[in-house]
Amino acid sequence: MDVPLLTGTRYEIGFQLGKQFGSLIQKDSGELHKHPPNVPPDFLSRFFIVGWELLQEVYPNTAEEILGFARGAGVPLRDAFLNASDELWDLPESGCTDIAARRTATLDGSTLLGHNNDQIIGSGTPHVFRLCSKGNPEILLFTVDGSVLAGANETGLVLSGNTITSWDFQTGIPRGLLQRTILDQTTLEAAVHVCLDENRASEHNVILATPGGEILDIEATANHSSPGTPKEDLLSHTNHFQTRKMKPFSADPPSESSRLREIRAWQLLRAGQGKHTVGTFQQILSDHEGSSVTGRSICRHPGSDGVVTSCSVIFEVEKHVAWYCPWQPCQRPYSAISY
Repeated sequence: MDVPLLTGTRYEIGFQLGKQFGSLIQKDSGELHKHPPNVPPDFLSRFFIVGWELLQEVYPNTAEEILGFARGAGVPLRDAFLNASDELWDLPESGCTDIAARRTATLDGSTLLGHNNDQIIGSGTPHVFRLCSKGNPEILLFTVDGSVLAGANETGLVLSGNTITSWDFQTGIPRGLLQRTILDQTTLEAAVHVCLDENRASEHNVILATPGGEILDIEATANHSSPGTPKEDLLSHTNHFQTRKMKPFSADPPSESSRLREIRAWQLLRAGQGKHTVGTFQQILSDHEGSSVTGRSICRHPGSDGVVTSCSVIFEVEKHVAWYCPWQPCQRPYSAISY
């Protein structure tokens, strides 16, 4: 599969991404100025001012990219920053499903990480880019309108994760910009450090994998975190906190969709224990048990909840290969992309 290559400085890469998504960001600019629920009237302004200052100080390369994105998109810097701050308008039903297997759980002992991206119909189109800038590892980025869905870099580090909601929230660096910064890291330890940066603004679930079978599933809020590892070399995560430590910080009870997708994913993972391949992961991510049009299945179709699976990706971590499907995986084939 041919993937566009963006090269240059971080500013220049951001500018090219901004040009790609500018019309959509301009169209949505009104939404970026709407006041989020349950926060003080001046919160949006403070969130941008404080978060931007922190980003410049702690992760100047990512700040340069966002500045370039704003210029390329033809929007104010504030809008580009808030576009990467999706936690402000969290919609838990939009969802995602992640699965992973390693070592004894896979047929050949390799590491697999799969992600279905679910989003509100009409809220953006998935894209894939290669990003290459001097002094940083080359990145394979899966994105909707500039926001990180998943990705990997040439060192073998893989990133995925899920939307979760929490009341433990503050001004700081948005999770989307932390996830973008994670993809610049060359070790698992450095990636974890960014994920759990003390300046983080909010909640996120991040799944990290590296060649050799290292997998971490990190649930975090602005001030609390709980890293976890696979059980029986298997892992699944949807859109609610799973660890006992983090459940008290949830803003909402687990939705029926998130709960049922997690249960079904575990059923299928355990049924294939010791035999998992890219093929079995494709089958799991295409599963319709529970009704695909009511949000209860892993592969989601347009229906009553207004949410659809917009793309799917499976990483063969040791081989540095991502298998990508740009729509529901039951409808279209996956294509291999090396990174």
